[in-house]
Amino acid sequence: MSENYLHEKENNLNKLYLLALIFLIAFGFYKNGILVFKEFSDNYVMLFKPLLFPLISIIISCFFEYIFNKKIRISDNIIFMILLSMIIPVNTNLLIFLSLNIIFSFISYFVFDKINLRLNYVALFKLILILVFLVINKYNYANSLELIKKYSYDLLDIFIGRGISGVASSSILFSILGYFILCLNKYYKNEIPLISFSAYFLLVLIFKILFNHVIVLNSMIIFALIFIAPINNFSPAIKKERVIYSIVLGILTFICTYFINMYDGVIIAVMISSGINYINIK
Repeated sequence: MSENYLHEKENNLNKLYLLALIFLIAFGFYKNGILVFKEFSDNYVMLFKPLLFPLISIIISCFFEYIFNKKIRISDNIIFMILLSMIIPVNTNLLIFLSLNIIFSFISYFVFDKINLRLNYVALFKLILILVFLVINKYNYANSLELIKKYSYDLLDIFIGRGISGVASSSILFSILGYFILCLNKYYKNEIPLISFSAYFLLVLIFKILFNHVIVLNSMIIFALIFIAPINNFSPAIKKERVIYSIVLGILTFICTYFINMYDGVIIAVMISSGINYINIK
């Protein structure tokens, strides 16, 4: 199979990623921008802030894409940075995100691509952002409406997307729609979300039966398992290895979500799983 053919198929998958993410970005703008603006603010920066994060990622990534490749295309790195912009807290300072985005993009193009590092960039950069948020004491996902408990957070709320999550990762409904869109391309590893979530959900059921403790499902888990964990560059190519990777990911997601952090436990799990895969490749 020619290299040009593979690049064409990869680019088609990136276009599907972009299509799938548009629905989530639009809902994130509605939930974290329009609704909050109507209730609390006349500040138009706050209104458009949920759109500014992915827009910043796109502009900076396109700049580096042109510098690095002398042309602009929907590359992997552009998709990675858009994904990162969607899973950060809406309360993130725009200048901090802009600065770190430039640094992350530079590292992606001029360091990681050069040394062919196969760790999951999205998860790695998100964990770095978390450390920054903790240092400046700004680690909080809830928007203004969520802080006053405007929503009931029942199953329907969470499924539609009213639960606490990142800038544009709160809707399980649109994440599932995105999954079916990505499945249109055969190079999307569609078994990874299914197997990993099944392993996670099985452990949740066992935990409920043994300890009568309910673990609330959150949209970040669904988003990460569908869009971040299966990224071709950072997950196994062989089908049997993908099954093992998915089971390990599901188990780690359960452990990290329950014992470390409800929202970012899955990001830690993705990072560890991609690290195990990278060591296996090496």
